[in-house]
Amino acid sequence: MPELPEVETIKRDLQKKIKGKKIKNVVVNIDKILKKTSLKEFVTKVENRIIQEINRRGKYIIINLDSGEKLIIHLGMTGLLIYPIDQKSMANIIPKHNHLIITFTDDNQLVFNDVRRFGKVYLVCDINEVEGVAKLGIEPLDENFTQEVFIRMIRKKKNKIKSLLMKQEFITGLGNIYVNEVLHRSNIHPLRVASSFTDEEIGKLFREIKSVLSEVE
Repeated sequence: MPELPEVETIKRDLQKKIKGKKIKNVVVNIDKILKKTSLKEFVTKVENRIIQEINRRGKYIIINLDSGEKLIIHLGMTGLLIYPIDQKSMANIIPKHNHLIITFTDDNQLVFNDVRRFGKVYLVCDINEVEGVAKLGIEPLDENFTQEVFIRMIRKKKNKIKSLLMKQEFITGLGNIYVNEVLHRSNIHPLRVASSFTDEEIGKLFREIKSVLSEVE
């Protein structure tokens, strides 16, 4: 499953490459990936729209359209967003798993390829209409995530520290691999109860979260 730094990289790449493009055509090969919309509504509302901005919330990629609606993609376990489609990119994917194909007016294409079909595509006006997004906690890459905030967040928690950091409602996007690395660098046992930490230990944990994520951005 793509983790938060990988999704952030995809978001930044798409922002550079497809922002401002006009969508000419949309093909959905497996309509069960669509959520909060029907196939007919999705095609009608996405075609002929201009992409204004690409954002991210947790592991959800948010494509803002000039209509005010938002095309939100969760990559699931094996999902890939590929742009542009060329010989090199085609060599690394199996076309039968191309579930969503967006063609722009310059004839370049953005493809959502997902072998295991756990990915989802939403079309909504408000990102909080997506239940998974509405429940997400603070973003560890956000400037509002400070050491002081983190100390307040952890101080009274009775959870074991690893399970707490893995909770998307607590901090969004920290997957197993990064939580393990953060705890290892902080010299903290994963089963230790969060409320037992000193402010100094929480500060060390905070710095390692920022450090580990920044290394893989």
